[in-house]
Amino acid sequence: MIFVDTNVVSEPLRPKPSEVVTAWFDANFEMCAVSTITMMELAIGVQLLPAGRRRDRLQTAVSLALGRFGSRVLSFDENAARAAASLLVLARDGGLPLFNIEHKLADLQIAGIAAAHGCSLATRNIGDFRGLGIELIDPWSASASSRG
Repeated sequence: MIFVDTNVVSEPLRPKPSEVVTAWFDANFEMCAVSTITMMELAIGVQLLPAGRRRDRLQTAVSLALGRFGSRVLSFDENAARAAASLLVLARDGGLPLFNIEHKLADLQIAGIAAAHGCSLATRNIGDFRGLGIELIDPWSASASSRG
């Protein structure tokens, strides 16, 4: 299973999305899952917009996009919390950016969910997750996949 980061889910919602990413997403969608953390990040992004048509349109688009995942929504549960704690120590010991909890909590939770479920992680922010032992996929680089 491929766990997709928020930046992958949101890319097709942009006014001019990357064709490489949308092609990758279309080709791999049935193997993809999303997290409750991504759902929260997208909802926050919508709610921070001023009330109006733009926000309403984006809310509808986000709801439709997330609805396509059906039951492929992974939560930050007890196993993910344990995995995230282990990853935090690994990040601290390796001097990795994920150790900066204040700015990287959502990324740490996403990494924990991916690790707990043994998923690959598709993200544009490869550097945030490198060194954690999670297989990383960069959909912006159609052929990029590496062990992080």
